[in-house]
Amino acid sequence: MNRMIASSAANDSNTRQRSGKDVRWGSVAALVGFTLLCPFVGSAHWGPGVSLLCLGALLWTSPPDRSLPVSFNCMLIVLLALAFMAFLPFSWFKVPTWRVEMIRLGIRTPNTLSPQPYLTSDGLVMLMAGMAWLYYACVQRWTNVEHRLAVRLFSVGLLLMVLLAVILHLKHRSVPFWTSERNFGPFPNRNNTANLFALGGLMLMACSYDAARYSKLKAALWLCSAPLVLLALTLSYSKSGILIFFLAAAVWLALMAASVRDKQALGLGASAVLILVAVFLLYGGEVLERFNLGKQSVVKLVTQDSRWALHRDALAMGAASPWCGIGIGNFGDVFPQFRQASFSEKRAPHPDSDWIWLRAEMGWLAVAAVMAGCVVMGRRIAPLRQGTNQRLRSAAAVGILFFALHGVVNVSGHTFGTAIPAIFLLSLSLSPAREIAPARWTAPVFRLAGLTFAILGAAWIIALVQKRPLPGVIGAAMLKEAAESSYQSSRFKKAITLSTRLMAIAPLDWEAYYIRGSATALSAGHLPSALADFARARLLFANSWRVPFYEGACLLRVQPDAVLEPWREALNRAGSQSADVFSQMLRLVVNHPEILPEMKSLAQGDRDREIAILAFASGAEFRQELAKLLAAESESKPMSHAQREAITSLWIQKGDTELLVEVLKQKAEWRTAGWGWLAGLHASAKQYEQAYNFAKPFISSPALPPAKKDSSLPELQRQFLLDRTNFATGYRLYEAQRAAAQNREALNTLRKLTVVPDCPGYFHFLEAELAATMLEWEQAWAALKRYEPRLN
Repeated sequence: MNRMIASSAANDSNTRQRSGKDVRWGSVAALVGFTLLCPFVGSAHWGPGVSLLCLGALLWTSPPDRSLPVSFNCMLIVLLALAFMAFLPFSWFKVPTWRVEMIRLGIRTPNTLSPQPYLTSDGLVMLMAGMAWLYYACVQRWTNVEHRLAVRLFSVGLLLMVLLAVILHLKHRSVPFWTSERNFGPFPNRNNTANLFALGGLMLMACSYDAARYSKLKAALWLCSAPLVLLALTLSYSKSGILIFFLAAAVWLALMAASVRDKQALGLGASAVLILVAVFLLYGGEVLERFNLGKQSVVKLVTQDSRWALHRDALAMGAASPWCGIGIGNFGDVFPQFRQASFSEKRAPHPDSDWIWLRAEMGWLAVAAVMAGCVVMGRRIAPLRQGTNQRLRSAAAVGILFFALHGVVNVSGHTFGTAIPAIFLLSLSLSPAREIAPARWTAPVFRLAGLTFAILGAAWIIALVQKRPLPGVIGAAMLKEAAESSYQSSRFKKAITLSTRLMAIAPLDWEAYYIRGSATALSAGHLPSALADFARARLLFANSWRVPFYEGACLLRVQPDAVLEPWREALNRAGSQSADVFSQMLRLVVNHPEILPEMKSLAQGDRDREIAILAFASGAEFRQELAKLLAAESESKPMSHAQREAITSLWIQKGDTELLVEVLKQKAEWRTAGWGWLAGLHASAKQYEQAYNFAKPFISSPALPPAKKDSSLPELQRQFLLDRTNFATGYRLYEAQRAAAQNREALNTLRKLTVVPDCPGYFHFLEAELAATMLEWEQAWAALKRYEPRLN
């Protein structure tokens, strides 16, 4: 029976493609146009609204009339049910400790599993839009002509986007609504841009291979686009994009080698890929350096990637949350509570993995459902038979495979602008021999969905144009921007009102509490309320030292003695940066001498912070603090070289230099920190011999050119006379003069060379050594200073 259906479908396809009149040009153009529109406007604030509006129009005007298999429909229902569970009462589930702590501090969240249901609603709408597009694209019945047309239009569209990105980057310009790293591409995340362009490059190569059956010239024209794609991937600065492009091309060519007979065209394709690899190895520049080829083993390179620590912490967060996740859109605001292995001050909006992100926000069951759906759709790709555009379909299948694998270490699947093209590739890979049963329910359901998406998209755009903060991601962004502006302009009451409204939409946004706390402290003067908001902000951004630091800076203006608690926490969070942070604190309290004793207590037990105190002391206080540091070194662990250098520098500026001279002469460990200053002290007293002899042991000798004796001394003198800027000839003449014991002449040669611009440093070193040999100490010292910048 299945064979009869497949044969019937193939015959129907072949019949339709005999006549160009049967090609659905408008339908193909609409699908490809929407596919390309989504990445093009992907990073614009209004981009999701436009995408929803266009998708709604597409579903309303031409809803699908067929249904995918029941097993796939069940997967979609399970996924939707898991997403909607975020709106159930959180008391129905085990309450995680992070939420208990938030409740204890008075962070008011709705009584739903998702602590931020408005943000979850936005994410749910985009999820449903992606699912609707998946269904719509995968029930299309393509003829071979329509399929080839769709692939070519899609490939050309991506090629034009690549060309636009490259030209604008080289001209140091950008599309106004593109927000991108390195001013390149349509996405803020360079890996998303590279992923999209790599898939486009793969399909362009497939178009070339497909065209080779009819015209070698057309095949060559398609193939000429590959270097442009490689250039774009290099400019994107993404390792993953390069790997996807080359590995996907290699896998696809291997698949073709096993299934087609045209070995000549296949060999040309493989040669083209190898040429591109060679070009990248020769001209890959900074991107090639990011692979660290030859510098460390592949295992070490992979295991030391920082994203694995991020994954571990994200999995720990998932394990500590309800079985169905924390709700779409909440990862970035909850994750700071779990950053241990990946501790960083920088906020992580996602875990650098589609699959782990899905697990965190919707649970393991959602991951299983998506994997089951992948298996169902993967089975519908086969068979790759002759006469079904198997060359193009296999390339699309390989592309979607690498897109899914890339989701292990990146988040292209959570980006609407990259997910839509990937879904379109999936639809292009499906076999036309697979039955897609007609269904009455699909048209009304998808018309209703289209109407809903169109209304939501229009509302999104209108809210942006009229600057109405509707509940959701856009409304939260508007309120935050307005609250920050009001606070910066000292309109504190308005800042309090706006930040409170922001909390109603995004109750886990730490900035809302920080703005309200600061505005409350500076306007109403109600310190308990301000301190409560500051505590909430610290909890919500638990891995940043800046939050408690700026809290203390604000409190310093209204109640200086309240700064110690937040600043102590800031120092604990700062880690290796604590000394620099402590120095910033000391600069702020210069005009508050009443809290200096308490500030010194924050430095106890930390030598770097004690040195920071030394930098702000003077007179008797400086001598007292210095004596403490010196005594502590003799009683406990020794100081590091950097610490001694810092103390020596301050000692020279503020302390007893006679005592410093004694210390430097008596203690070798201190001499390594202050040798340059002591040598300079001798030189200032015109004791150039002592200065030279004291500094010389601490200065490394330079690498010298290899000696050559291919010319006589008179010949070298003649050559140097003709060109005194030739450093190679000058060095050989110097060597010959030294060998002939003509030290004075050799010294004169060096002095002629050292006045030439961009003179190599080793000439100054040689001049210093030779002048010292001839007991010309002042000249030796001057030359040594020119060689060693630490003496200046």
